[in-house]
Amino acid sequence: MKNSRLLLIIVLWMGMTSQLLGDEKENKRFFFLYDPIRAICTSPDDSLILCQGLLGRPRIVVAKTGEIIAPKGEFELSYAGEFLNEKTLLLSNCWEKGNELECGFVFYSLDRKEVEKTVKGHDEPISALAVSRGGKLIATGDSKGKLVVWNEKGEKIWSTGVGRDEITALSFSPDSRLIACTGRNKTAPVFDALSGQEKGVIDHKSRILALRFCGDQTVMSADFEGNINISNLGKKTVEVKRFPDPGIITVLSFSMDCKKVAVGNLLGNLFVYDVGKGEKTFTHQEKERIQVVAFSRDGRYLMAGVPRDNLRMLEKLGGELSVWDLKRD
Repeated sequence: MKNSRLLLIIVLWMGMTSQLLGDEKENKRFFFLYDPIRAICTSPDDSLILCQGLLGRPRIVVAKTGEIIAPKGEFELSYAGEFLNEKTLLLSNCWEKGNELECGFVFYSLDRKEVEKTVKGHDEPISALAVSRGGKLIATGDSKGKLVVWNEKGEKIWSTGVGRDEITALSFSPDSRLIACTGRNKTAPVFDALSGQEKGVIDHKSRILALRFCGDQTVMSADFEGNINISNLGKKTVEVKRFPDPGIITVLSFSMDCKKVAVGNLLGNLFVYDVGKGEKTFTHQEKERIQVVAFSRDGRYLMAGVPRDNLRMLEKLGGELSVWDLKRD
């Protein structure tokens, strides 16, 4: 039985790797991962793609070759991660302490392929992680609404409770002076990144799905109903935009320059909108709902994760990472 399962895995793997270059007409590559994907981010030069799975097993995809790398070490409930720089990856993790959990994150060396440092400070799994521009500050948010800001060495600066909901998104301002966060609710508080003092609150009429600082005092946020709020914290003004026909939205993501927003919905539709013009610039249809979506740092590539049931015989659910080149003719 074990041999037959091993053979099935090899056959599936060969089938997927043979399609890494994808269909030229569709301008797409895809990579099969043995874990449904919940979060995606890329390295500073976009050469590596970090995928965080629903089962808490991080995987790194080499963008050019399609090689899939499992970071060395034991990772449990690793749901969030981010590149600190070209050589260091931050990965959330949890450790058993008797009948309880200790959670935090690790500094993982991409050169030495080993954990260099472990940082603990959460009682619940980390659900969101962000790094400031220049890598001097790190922010982590967990599944019970605890927000912690650390310095680049992993030393705690301050922490606070942001309700009781899971923190799903974090964003530092370009000058690293402010940090905004949101969870499964309609508000997004903004804090002084060094003191923890609350500086304002961004309000929506429905649950906020994504946010990003687009300037030192400007935050762009989007909600479940397809509304985009452009909030100027200094002037205390809000401009509201809406993208047409998004369907029942499941995920949202802004490009780094805030000029594009990617939207995935329950029916498997994937759209990219020009924020300024409010027009669709990209459309794709999947057979299943879009589970996660993200842009590469330079905005050229669009990445999306969808669940795949190709491993039902092994009683596992797989995940597929699809990548499109948005600038290719």
